[in-house]
Amino acid sequence: MEPLNVEKKGNVSIIRYSGELTLEVIESLKKEMQDHLSDEGTSTLVMDLSQTVFLDSSGIGFLVHLNNRKKSHNKEFYLLQPSPQVRKTLSLVKLLDFFHILENEEELENLTS
Repeated sequence: MEPLNVEKKGNVSIIRYSGELTLEVIESLKKEMQDHLSDEGTSTLVMDLSQTVFLDSSGIGFLVHLNNRKKSHNKEFYLLQPSPQVRKTLSLVKLLDFFHILENEEELENLTS
């Protein structure tokens, strides 16, 4: 699986990311995601972090940025199945409740149907 895979289901864009979400990858990730972030046909952005094994402060900042950007445009942002490592990191920095979290693919299907 490539580190970044984007899937579109109706007005929902699903970004599936695997690997480490760190300073080293954030800039290239932003460039790869640019079209999906500015797509007017996307009312909901879902970031699948089930295969993300590490998250540093830059990765946290990136997720907060995505969340704030979508909300400022009256759109939705969700994290899908954050891995145990990501969940622990977000919990340590008291941001777990900041994000809307989808716990499984079924909840994702409810958004896209």
